[in-house]
This record gives sequence, C-alpha cells and structure tokens, in this order.
Amino acid sequence: MNKYRAPYDPEVHDMHQKVWSEEDLMYLCLMYENTKGADLALALGRTHATILSKVYHLRKTRKFDEYKRKGKAM
Repeated sequence: MNKYRAPYDPEVHDMHQKVWSEEDLMYLCLMYENTKGADLALALGRTHATILSKVYHLRKTRKFDEYKRKGKAM
C-alpha cells in the first residue's frame, strides 16, 4: 500500500466504479494542474489512483484539452 494515498473508503469515495459525468470530467481537467490529486479525489468522490488513471486516459485520447476548454466556458 502506498503511504501517500488514502486507501479506498466507501464513505469518502462514493462515486467509485460509477460512470464519469461530463461535469466531473470538465472539473477534473480544469482543476488538475493547480490542485493536488488527493484533493481532487475527495472533491470528486474517487480514489487518487482513479484520478491519475482518468487523466492519463484523457491525455492519451487527446480529450483532456477539450474538456478543459469546456470547463472554462462554463
């Protein structure tokens, strides 16, 4: 277990294994560069590892900047 990441807790990570909403993706991409991953995990109800994995996937599929622009437009 990584000493820097909080372990899964169903009370804190209430969105675990649920589909990401468009709003959550926009928030994630907009706030990712200026917010700690652990803080984003708490705000979105996901685990830290899930946040890192989702950002990696969005960047790999070139959707990260698209969601970031949508988030700024809100």
